[in-house]
Amino acid sequence: MDNTHILTTLESAANQIFAVVAPHTVRLVRVGVVISDEAETACTDGRIVIWMPTRFHGVSVAQNLPIAIGLLAHEVSHFLQPLDAIEQVEESEHIPHWLSNVALDVQGESLVESIFPAFHRPLAQTRRAVQQDCEEVYRAGVAQAQDFVQAAGHLALWGRFHRPLLPFWSQEVPPGSPDQTAALRFLHHLDTFRTCPAGRLPQALTHLIHTFPELRSTPVPRFPDGMGQRPALPQDVLLAALQREALGHVGGSTLHGSEELRIHKQSPCAFLPDAQALSRGLRPHFTGRQAVTEVVAPGRFLRRAAVREVIPFRLRLPGHTHPATKLVLCLDASGSMGATCPGSNGSSKWHVAQLAAQALALAVQQSGGQVVGVVFGDHAWTTPDSDSLALAPERTAQVGRTGSGTSFRFLSDLWRRYPQHRVLVLTDGSGDAPSVVIPADRQRTSALIIPMGSPHQATPWSERQVVLKDLRHLGEVMAVLSPGARG
Repeated sequence: MDNTHILTTLESAANQIFAVVAPHTVRLVRVGVVISDEAETACTDGRIVIWMPTRFHGVSVAQNLPIAIGLLAHEVSHFLQPLDAIEQVEESEHIPHWLSNVALDVQGESLVESIFPAFHRPLAQTRRAVQQDCEEVYRAGVAQAQDFVQAAGHLALWGRFHRPLLPFWSQEVPPGSPDQTAALRFLHHLDTFRTCPAGRLPQALTHLIHTFPELRSTPVPRFPDGMGQRPALPQDVLLAALQREALGHVGGSTLHGSEELRIHKQSPCAFLPDAQALSRGLRPHFTGRQAVTEVVAPGRFLRRAAVREVIPFRLRLPGHTHPATKLVLCLDASGSMGATCPGSNGSSKWHVAQLAAQALALAVQQSGGQVVGVVFGDHAWTTPDSDSLALAPERTAQVGRTGSGTSFRFLSDLWRRYPQHRVLVLTDGSGDAPSVVIPADRQRTSALIIPMGSPHQATPWSERQVVLKDLRHLGEVMAVLSPGARG
């Protein structure tokens, strides 16, 4: 079978992952993918060559792209972990290899899903393939064990794959588990690796084995085909640098998951009447210009300049054309936005934010730029065509002002969907921040705070925060925030 197409897709995905987490070093290396009959599952030889199996638990990898992507994401996650320090801890604390592998797999998949929400489904598909093929084996292994120590390996793998939508499940134990109290406590402890920062993995593994010292002598369970392996440690200087850069960006992040943007259809609807008038003063901030300079050179003879005794030889040199603005406008529609905005003659925060967002959208679009509208509260949505229709008035009732709080975790998905766009978030306050914020993503994100708001709450995920006290000052605010503007 010709695997060229799927290999191209997998290599592109792998290199895109590293381009996000290690944007500087990745320019010097290249990730390759090989599909081999000799590979039992995804593994790597330490040279950033990722080996993919031809079949994984009865599924042809070349014919099942979600499984292939899931295996790839699983394997790449290990490059975002301090493997050298982990190996040292394993040796010094006598931690069984299988036990640390389960913990690393839980943390690694959680980390990848936090940075790249689009990998959630492929990873779930991969876990489901293992569940369908192996869950009964794990259940039987637990039921046949004489005590908790004998059951621990199969118990850990049962937790890994019992609920494929999650990297780990700890809310129950399989039937027939010996010492169910210890079993449940063990599962709960492994579940903490779903939120563990990568940089804290050595300490977390030490704490795990100190809590369950009896597991130093447990039998090795049957892992999914080859998943008990880990990539070899990078020996090349560049690859070690790539891993250090990635860990520097993601290693300190406590993981709390992410949220995907939802897609809703929106019928065309006119913007607020005042938005058009407000947009006129904003257009100069987004209008592209052709830079031009002139130098003294024998380019052409200027007769009038010669009469005035001005040096007559000029050469006109075109400069760079400023690219059209690409902007994502995120409009907060949470419950608190229904309150009155101070200094707005009784208008709600929602009305002020929506009017500002629509004016900005019109200014960008009429200047030849592109605008993506996103509306969020306890979830976020945009339109199928990634246009500005989400900012239209008739949609406000469908946003879901449920009072369950504001979440900014959709930003992780948004950053990956629109890697070339500036991002401007119009909001009034705090909410659940993204788990992992890459510096480059934070630098292209700004927050326009609607009073009374909390600018400092937006600091973890935005480079600039400005309070909009009056819509008449929106142009001045845009000059400060400069999300692609050139005022």
